[in-house]
Amino acid sequence: MKASVWLRVLAAIMVFFTFGHTMGVLNPPADGPAGQALDAMRRARFPIMGFERSYWEFYRGFGFFVSLEFVLFAIIAYQLSVIGRRSPSAALPLMVTLEIGCIGTAMLSWIYFFSAPMITSLVAVVCATAALVALIRDARLEVRA
Repeated sequence: MKASVWLRVLAAIMVFFTFGHTMGVLNPPADGPAGQALDAMRRARFPIMGFERSYWEFYRGFGFFVSLEFVLFAIIAYQLSVIGRRSPSAALPLMVTLEIGCIGTAMLSWIYFFSAPMITSLVAVVCATAALVALIRDARLEVRA
């Protein structure tokens, strides 16, 4: 399969990942021990660099940061699908960076999270790896031509 197809699938997976992650940030557990822990995070306020913040604000803010980064992964993957069609060798350095990002996300998912992000990040690594292999193949063909 062509690199552009793998990259567009990767972009769609990252959009799915963004949606799932954002829903988790917006709808945290409210009952039981998890809800009590989040309430404690909301109450624990402290001064930091001229502002008063809570652990909850840090938790939620970092959650939104991750969602934003997943959107950026999706945009980069889509843009690479276009660049890779015109010049596979030009797309390779950024593709390697995207591959490293996907592998890092998968490793963190396996260490710290649960099955949904584990599986989604693993599928992202498979797509990114397939795209990278296809771009390397196409870049070799480009040099020979």
